[in-house]
Amino acid sequence: MSHIKNEMIFYNKEDKFLHLGGLFMPKKAAFLLSLFICFLGFLMPGRVFAHAYLLDSSPKQGETTKLAPNEIQLHFSEQITPDVLSLTVKNPRGQSLPISIKLAPTDPSRVIASLPSLTKGTYTVNWSVISEDGHPVSGSYSFAFGEKVATTAGGNETSHPISTTMLILLRYLNEVWLLVCAGFAWVSFFAEKHQLPVWTEKSNRLIKWISALLWFGFQIAIWFLYASELPQNLLNKWLWQGQFTSLVLVPFAIVLLIQAFLYILLCLPNMVKGWYLTLWVLITATSAFSGHAWSSQSIHLALIVRLFHIWSGALWLGGLTYLLWVCIHYQTKLGETLRKFQPFFSRTAFIAASLLISSGLLLVTVQTDWSKVWTFQTFWSRFLIIKILLVIGMLLYAALQNRHWISTALLERDSLRTEVILGCIALLLGVWMSQIAYPI
Repeated sequence: MSHIKNEMIFYNKEDKFLHLGGLFMPKKAAFLLSLFICFLGFLMPGRVFAHAYLLDSSPKQGETTKLAPNEIQLHFSEQITPDVLSLTVKNPRGQSLPISIKLAPTDPSRVIASLPSLTKGTYTVNWSVISEDGHPVSGSYSFAFGEKVATTAGGNETSHPISTTMLILLRYLNEVWLLVCAGFAWVSFFAEKHQLPVWTEKSNRLIKWISALLWFGFQIAIWFLYASELPQNLLNKWLWQGQFTSLVLVPFAIVLLIQAFLYILLCLPNMVKGWYLTLWVLITATSAFSGHAWSSQSIHLALIVRLFHIWSGALWLGGLTYLLWVCIHYQTKLGETLRKFQPFFSRTAFIAASLLISSGLLLVTVQTDWSKVWTFQTFWSRFLIIKILLVIGMLLYAALQNRHWISTALLERDSLRTEVILGCIALLLGVWMSQIAYPI
């Protein structure tokens, strides 16, 4: 038995090192790794480009014209919907000019704004749009008529970095809760058929309602943070006025509303198990309908692949969380029952991991070019590589855990916890990647 332990996973409590088949790793390595990756996020530049960015303008940024222009033209990287476009032109005294806005008849990615008569001086153009995948983008630039430009604003900008970071954090807490709970519910449903314990609502009713209130609080905070990034507070305006056809222009807003409705249904007591399991399938599926999928060339394929990616991730991460829960509370009481559950869980985890990896690779192929990913030119590319390494780490831990489970009929709590942490970090990176531009 001691020989088996030396080949498997165990902790030396004196030096606090984890032994992985000959490799030693500090017990707090996963925690330090998570801090390091979070630190990477704060190294991101203040300006993050989403997909609807300004390609060109007329007059150009910093240009001084000899003749007064009667219009300005903005050329974006994708077609623009007028309902989610905000455009202002300010004169040298900072006053907004009366303008009329339209899209170019033959090119909806070009915005044309007619101008009144201009006096000599510097003019500033401020614009704000929502890209096809729901990301708000804003920017400004300056040009001059008759005299040199005094100030030169320019570029594509998103919201304030603190607001964006808070939005990412809350979205992460939202998604990790939904995915873990969904996977936990699915796996525990089958575990009960193997005479394993399950989480019961009756004995944990207070926890259920506190967690539900916290989740709805996060959901409301996400809504208002996201709405604050949109031009002219359009999101709240459309909601209060019941303009739901306009809300369709912002997929992420629709996702938030549907998630809230489905979660209310989840809170209904004394329903059959199939009711809750189906709702968990639906509520996790909603996450596939926001983000980069809408800017893909093949939208339907991207949505289908995202569905499988999210469901497989929920099954894997939620299943690991269930095992960790069993390991902490019931392992010493289960004995042979836990050993008999191993083949089923191993097959389930293998299928989930295979679907997660294959769908992830296919999703990258659909959305971007792998040759641009390997250049490491963008934070999206770097996060993707880190995410791949984290998944490889999870697979290594899974293999060692499975071997230990077969040999001893016991689960190793600390390695399970590490695997869950790695999965949560990978999910954090996934949420962060959905907020920034990928290479195209």
